[in-house]
This record gives sequence, C-alpha cells and structure tokens, in this order.
Amino acid sequence: MKGTILAVLLFTLFSNSFAINDTDVVYEFVNCTIRAMTSGIEGLVPPHNPLHIRNFNITEEILGLSYHIEITNNVLAHLVDVELRQVDVTTYTNPDALNIDYDIYWKVLNFTGDYAWSVEFLGAEIGGNGSYSIAFDHTDFTGLFNLTKPGQADKGIKTHLDDFTLNVSVKEVENIIRQSLLRNGRRGFATLPNAAPQPDPVQEADKLIKTLELEIRSHEPAVLKSYCKFVVTTGNHFGIDTKSWSLRKPVHERYTVLKSVHIYKKHRVQYEKRTYFGFVQYSKLTGSTADTLLEYVERNLPEGVSLKATKVEVQQIPDHLKPS
Repeated sequence: MKGTILAVLLFTLFSNSFAINDTDVVYEFVNCTIRAMTSGIEGLVPPHNPLHIRNFNITEEILGLSYHIEITNNVLAHLVDVELRQVDVTTYTNPDALNIDYDIYWKVLNFTGDYAWSVEFLGAEIGGNGSYSIAFDHTDFTGLFNLTKPGQADKGIKTHLDDFTLNVSVKEVENIIRQSLLRNGRRGFATLPNAAPQPDPVQEADKLIKTLELEIRSHEPAVLKSYCKFVVTTGNHFGIDTKSWSLRKPVHERYTVLKSVHIYKKHRVQYEKRTYFGFVQYSKLTGSTADTLLEYVERNLPEGVSLKATKVEVQQIPDHLKPS
C-alpha cells in the first residue's frame, strides 16, 4: 500500500517537472501527498487521515525471565495539518539533480494506541493492559534532500538523503491502565527470604452514640431561637430523633462598679448581663454521623453564641466486669 502511494506521488511529481519550475514541483508534491492522505485515490489508495500504524510486538527470555510486549491500534492524528515553511531548490551539488532544503512544521501531533504486557518469572506471571496518548507540540522537521530528475537513473545518479534535523517537544502524556493480573504469585515467590504474608488490615467498627446534647447560650433571645430552630431542622434532615427545650427565665448576673472611692451612693453603678439557654438533644446515632453533624452546626454558629456538646457513648462491658 505504501509503495502504491509513493508511486502515484512520484508519477505526479515527475510528470509536472518539465512544465513548471522545480520549487513549484516540490509544493505540488506536498499538496498531492496531503490530498492523497486526506481523501485517497479512488480504486488505488484509501484515505490515511488519521494514519494507522501497524501493530508491534516483542517477546524475549533472559535467564528465566520472559516478557511479552504488544502495542496495537496505533494512530497518528493531525499528520495532514502540515505547514511547509521553507523550500529552496538548488543544483549546486550536481547539475542533473535537485537539492531541496526544506522546513516542515506541525503545530500538534497526537499519537494514541493500546498496549499489553506480561512478565513471567519463577512460575509467577504479572501483566496488564491499557491505552496511551502522547501529544507532540511544535514539531519542526528540517533537512537537505537530493532528488534526481527523470531519466538520470541511467547515468548512475541516485536519490539520497543528505541530512536532517527533527525538533519536537512532548506536550502531554496520558496513560490509562485498564487491568492488571497476578497469577501463581504466592507459589512462585514463597521461597524468597522475608516473604512473610502480611495480615489483612482490621477495619475498626464505628462508635455508637446514645445521646448528643448541645447546650446553646446567647444574650439575644431572638438569635438563640433562630439558631435552635436551625439545629433541630438539621437533625431532622439527617433522620435523627431530636428534642429541644429552653429555660423559661434567663440567668442574671450583676456587677457593681464605683466611680469614686470616696462617695459611694452618688457614684455607684450596676451592670446586668442576661444569658438565655437553649438545649437540643440527638439520640441513637453513629460516631461518624455525630462528627459530621457537629461540624455542620459549628460552621453556622452565629456571632455572640456559644455551643457546648456532650456525648454519651455506648460501649461493651469490659471482660473483667462480665459475669463468669
């Protein structure tokens, strides 16, 4: 298939080499290549956009260690999005040959595919498979290419590639692992030293909370009432048994201050502070639920309001207290 594409492109190039100048021939050659890859040639060449690359696999065995690597579904995208930045055609090396200085540029190239691998050693086998994606950014391909004109092959003049430079930077690499496997791992590696089996981690049981009581204090009765309603509503949304009550009368605290140390009656002043109390009690919840609930109500605590939480946890009877 590749030979067919090359033959068609060279035929197009050489058939036009006597009608137009050499630089135009190079541009026409590149344009024909892009058209052939994008749309194909009916009956001869199928489209190659994106370009599918043949599968690759390798199997090796070294000192009892064998591995197998297989790369499939390889696709190179955006190959036709090429920019021909520079083309200089000269004949300074040989009058019968074209020396083409070129500069080809791709802004983005994306290389994707699938892979699978496996390694076998001492009866144990590990492996996996997945997908990869490599994005190349600002790929610049420059060099000097020597191309003979039609009829020069009989004179011993051959086409050859003098030199080239490839500058490319990797923009992004993505790897997706779908599956990994381990076969006969214990049997294969049980004879190695210090290979004691690791115990499975024991998951600690969640705590059981019998009651979680919140004591709420505030100097403003309206603020206290609003916040208590919020706390009760939060418990109802969690599906927890909730009770609430408050003291009928606030707690009064008075402070007496004297403005003068000589005259008591005239300069005596009293300050009074009133503290209102509200209580909310949650029943029968787990420790994780209690922590989440407390964090939520604490984050919404208004200014000038204090909160005190008291937990009553349910625990098993210690062994030394159990009846024998």
